[in-house]
Amino acid sequence: MVPPDVSQVESAVLELNEANYWPDQPLSVATLLTLRCIPQEQAMEMLVNLQGKGMGKGGGKGISSPNNYLQAAIVKMVREGGGNGTFSSGKGGGAGHKNFTGNQSRVKAQELGLALNDETMGVLSRMPLRSATTLMEAAANAQSQGQDANLYIQAEGATLAAQQGEQGFMAGKGAPASGTMGGGFGDESSFKRARLE
Repeated sequence: MVPPDVSQVESAVLELNEANYWPDQPLSVATLLTLRCIPQEQAMEMLVNLQGKGMGKGGGKGISSPNNYLQAAIVKMVREGGGNGTFSSGKGGGAGHKNFTGNQSRVKAQELGLALNDETMGVLSRMPLRSATTLMEAAANAQSQGQDANLYIQAEGATLAAQQGEQGFMAGKGAPASGTMGGGFGDESSFKRARLE
């Protein structure tokens, strides 16, 4: 029996275990808890990649310990970019929906020709990467018209934060609201939908 508010990541872990890619070592509760230390989008990406390795040649022989593999990767990710319980397992979102991939935001800013200060990077770090990228692209456009990219991002970020209130940025700017990406095992699971997107 599965509760009705199961998260997309929890559903994906269940599906990977049911697929039996690693019969001697299903994904553990400890691994599921570790996955909660990073944003849900990143956790899903890691699980999709893990599934691809499980379906690959040798039936998953490339990764002998999926629990160790995921936990080590997440620990490294958190050390490099932060993380502190960044998605809720149920409906209603959590306060921690943040983009802890500051390096990716900095790289994107450089690609767009933006020289962003630490305060602006802090604004971007409080939103999902997709939202941060959209905002940086808009700032690059504004900069090409003579506006200051830092001021543009800070103003737009404050506006978005005010619109979203305590629930963070998950309901706006290209990121689905928490609890809207499935949560059960209908005819097409949330994990399968995530792979198709």
